[in-house]
Amino acid sequence: MKNNPLVLFLGELLSRFATKSPRFFRVFKLISGVTYAITGLPEVIKWAGIKLPPTLCTFENHVVSVAAAAVFFMSMLTVDKNSIPPDDSEIKNKLPFSYKQ
Repeated sequence: MKNNPLVLFLGELLSRFATKSPRFFRVFKLISGVTYAITGLPEVIKWAGIKLPPTLCTFENHVVSVAAAAVFFMSMLTVDKNSIPPDDSEIKNKLPFSYKQ
């Protein structure tokens, strides 16, 4: 069960939440947080029963499409496997899913 790819992935995902991110990714986190607030606020207002103009819904849809494009771009940011030393057991233990050859 420990070598199950899903378990390894979820374990690594949880450990990465606790790891400090490089500045580059903190900027992306800030941008995505602002995007979430922009798209989430109209939903909360609609949930409260307040009717919003259709132009705001159109704006919200555009923000969501830009956010999806940003997430797609971020998913293409890879790390070269050669940059991880093959004998580094600390990295292998912390990131078993990514370290898997």
